[in-house]
Amino acid sequence: MGILDKFKSKSSIATDDTQVEAEFTDEENAAIAAMLDDTASRWAARHNGEGYLIPVKANHGTMAVALAEYAADLLAQCDDCGFAERSKKAIHAQKNAYALHNLPIYIFQLAGMYEIAGDAASAKYFLKHFLRE
Repeated sequence: MGILDKFKSKSSIATDDTQVEAEFTDEENAAIAAMLDDTASRWAARHNGEGYLIPVKANHGTMAVALAEYAADLLAQCDDCGFAERSKKAIHAQKNAYALHNLPIYIFQLAGMYEIAGDAASAKYFLKHFLRE
């Protein structure tokens, strides 16, 4: 079973005592898989190939970091190659990062992404939400 088999396009993710629905695109799944594979490879290299086990909350945190990095990479690409589509994908990935691992930094970054995309109302909304957190 490959790593992508673990993550279907719609997953139910438990965070603390709530259920969160997150829909991952194929590109988001690929970013998550790459990060998890890299983490497992580094573990194996340090521990002579011994088994790899990661707690659920740490796994969600790793997945959230992968999505946040994927979102940042999308926004860092050239300005004249489909910015609107890339910013939409970045915002979706950032929302999924927060759904996986509800750290306030993901909300702050989301506010910045909306500001870059030119949606001042959403940027203000998420900045207020960040400040409340």
